[in-house]
Amino acid sequence: MFIFAIMKLSLKHIVILVIVALTIIFAYQAYWLTGLYTTMQSKIKSDIKEVVRLSDYDEVFHRIAILRKEKKRKHGRMDINVEINANDHSATVKNQSHLKDHTEESKYATSTEIPDIDFSSMLRNPKGILQFEVYMQQGIHSGLDLMKNINVGYFNKLLNRRLDSLGINSPHRLLYIHYYKKDGEKKFQEKTIASFGESNYKYTDTLKLSINPEHTYSYVLLLPPTTTVALRQMSGILVTSLIILIILIFVFYYLIHTIMKQKTLDEMKSDFTNNMTHELKTPIAVAYAANDVLLNFNGTNDTEKTKKYLSITQEQLKRLSNLVEQILSMSMERRKTMSLKIEEVNIMSVVRYIVAQQKLKADKPVDITTNIKDDLTIKVDRSHFSNIISNLLDNAIKYSKEEAIIKITANQYDDFIEIDITDHGIGIEQNNLKYIFDKFYRVPHGNIQNVKGYGLGLYYVKGIMDKFHGSIEVESEPSKFTTFKLRFYE
Repeated sequence: MFIFAIMKLSLKHIVILVIVALTIIFAYQAYWLTGLYTTMQSKIKSDIKEVVRLSDYDEVFHRIAILRKEKKRKHGRMDINVEINANDHSATVKNQSHLKDHTEESKYATSTEIPDIDFSSMLRNPKGILQFEVYMQQGIHSGLDLMKNINVGYFNKLLNRRLDSLGINSPHRLLYIHYYKKDGEKKFQEKTIASFGESNYKYTDTLKLSINPEHTYSYVLLLPPTTTVALRQMSGILVTSLIILIILIFVFYYLIHTIMKQKTLDEMKSDFTNNMTHELKTPIAVAYAANDVLLNFNGTNDTEKTKKYLSITQEQLKRLSNLVEQILSMSMERRKTMSLKIEEVNIMSVVRYIVAQQKLKADKPVDITTNIKDDLTIKVDRSHFSNIISNLLDNAIKYSKEEAIIKITANQYDDFIEIDITDHGIGIEQNNLKYIFDKFYRVPHGNIQNVKGYGLGLYYVKGIMDKFHGSIEVESEPSKFTTFKLRFYE
């Protein structure tokens, strides 16, 4: 119903509707993929930030493990306290490091306030908990760094390993920077304590992690664009989206192609109905007129006139019979449940009868030669097989010029029997060959006006050959020859 409703629209409107629909689909798909790409990039950056923090966390505990194993060195303890202000719900992280050797003890203390944060709600929020962990990690740093220097090389190894796990294999650069103020200056100065990675590379993204509460020491990670990583992670979705778009384009193309084909078929059906109505009326009218003369104008008293008008009537009735036969053949072929009476049929006996019949009714000289063994047989329905040969011979005669020269051959091969019917008529252009078995299709011949037809004969032949589980092929060269090859598989 949908296709028939669309068929009422002009092709121009159908194409416009398809273009609008595809544009909307493409626009929505692009909008969705863009949003997904933005989300993926944001997630990648968040993952990188977390990777840097976890690598620093592991480096801290790596140093703690080393301190526990060292016996001949200064040792001590580190105390970290979190004090919460009940009035404004703010918190302060206090750190005390006690270092001592055999003779003295040194005590270092730091205090860092966590400003502008409602500490009572911080621990209810996952992001707040993560931020609090960062503050605690900075507090540990401030004490531990006094006992043992940071192992930046070990941190870089951990970081590289974790970046690889995220699929970030592109060059990157790690800097360990100290920020300080000189006497009398307000601005911070930078001093790079350690660096790893390529320096002569174009980096676009920068990630910074302060590792102590005063923010005087930081890791700075320089990265190239994360576009490639995001696209690689989206590759499955992108491929799926592309496949869906290709399928949609194919479906819309097939829809338009089907609609155009249905429109063409509808026009051809209308032409067929008009032509067939005219062709049926003509022999009826001629036979009626001839019969009327015999009955009403004493035509029976003249033997020559009687013979003449009876011949006219017989000729028109034959023509009418042929028209009805074509219609019935098409009707029978369309029936899905039509039954075939398969039997062993002698090819030569059928061909001999059809050749005699075609020569009798031909309106031009006909020379038909055969090269078929007398004992060659095939298993087919005799009636439909006769119709196939008759249709092909009829076309060969109609589309020949002054004289029809036709050759019929049959040969048996290992697993099939092939019957070839060759004429030396006007031939068929190569661009028309693929359509000749379509219903109602007629090859356009501008120079031949007297050849009547309805585009049903070859359509019927192809349908019956399919029901015989055989095949039909055609070879042709304009103005030289046309050969139809019938193959019947055993």
